[in-house]
Amino acid sequence: MYGRSVSDILGDVVHPAVGARGQTIAHLENQLKRNRPASLPPDVQVAWLRAGTLGLLATSGASAARLRFDSRRLLNEIAHIEGFASVRHIKVLVRPSQRVHRPALEGARLSPKAAEQLGEFAAALPEGTALRTVVEKLSRRSGARRRSG
Repeated sequence: MYGRSVSDILGDVVHPAVGARGQTIAHLENQLKRNRPASLPPDVQVAWLRAGTLGLLATSGASAARLRFDSRRLLNEIAHIEGFASVRHIKVLVRPSQRVHRPALEGARLSPKAAEQLGEFAAALPEGTALRTVVEKLSRRSGARRRSG
């Protein structure tokens, strides 16, 4: 799949102008890979080139921030690369490459003494109040976590 052109992959499915734009972006991407400027993070991809503005996609906020900070230097570095002579501005967007699975956060664990004090505090609150209900619930959950952990 990597050795095929955009028009070969898309065929007659899309308008020829879209295929041409895709080929242009692929060409620019290849030019950047071959002549990678020092100020260009490795996770950055070309998104578009329109009216002197080069759109770049970074996979993280950190890469995007670095790229924005170094945009003047990057403009100077890419000026000599084929296809980039018309670039006067750089617009950076963050587009994560894939969703990272993050485990659910585990609730804070209370020490046995803290759970006991929470129970005492709940007992001191007036009966039937929302605060007492919430504190009692928290105290019970903390006690259950403590016993199972």
